[in-house]
Amino acid sequence: MIADTQHERRLLQQMLVDACGNDSMPDIGALLVKLVVKDRAFAKYGAGAAVAVGEMTFDFHGMVREVGFRGVEALDGRIDEMLEALMS
Repeated sequence: MIADTQHERRLLQQMLVDACGNDSMPDIGALLVKLVVKDRAFAKYGAGAAVAVGEMTFDFHGMVREVGFRGVEALDGRIDEMLEALMS
């Protein structure tokens, strides 16, 4: 949906990690988290899940503050948890 290739997904993840590691970019980090979540929701569950992510009221800024500094693995784990909760 957002990233068409694995290379683009890796670039998106790297931009997310960079934004999360920079205290002056919380809005960019939150937006990138939302894009990654929507992309993963679409890939795992289809278009309806991506729409559901857009409608949810989740604190993406909080996610950036809580786990962003831990890197890709921590973000991936948190994103997977969030999607499982959304789809259950």
